[in-house]
Amino acid sequence: MPYQHDKINKLEGGWYVVYEDGKVIIETDMPWVKVPKKREIKIMGLKWRNKHFELKNKENYIPPGETHIRELAVSSNDQIQMTKQSIVGRFIGYYDQECKVVTRVDISSGKFITEEVPYR
Repeated sequence: MPYQHDKINKLEGGWYVVYEDGKVIIETDMPWVKVPKKREIKIMGLKWRNKHFELKNKENYIPPGETHIRELAVSSNDQIQMTKQSIVGRFIGYYDQECKVVTRVDISSGKFITEEVPYR
C-alpha cells in the first residue's frame, strides 16, 4: 500500500519524497535540486494517475526526471522542422553498488517498468 498523505493523494502525477518525520515534498513544491537532506529521505515515490511506485530506505537516489520525444515534420521542400516536444514517461531511481536502478512509467499506458543500468 502506498504512503498516504493529502499532498500525495492530490498529486495527479509526478515524484514525491517522505522523510523519517513524516514531512512530504512533492515535485510542485520545489525542484529536485532544492530538496533538502536527501540522505534523510525514507520513501521516494512516483505517481501516475492512481498508480504508485515507491522506493524505500535507499541511500543514493537519482534525480527524478522525464522522458521526451521530439516530433519532426518534413516540409514540401524536404526540409526537416522540429515540432513540439512531448513527455512520454517519468522516472525515479537510485544508485546501487553495481548499477543504477531506474523505474519508469509510460504515461500513455500507466505501466511501470524497472531496469538495471550498469555503470560504464
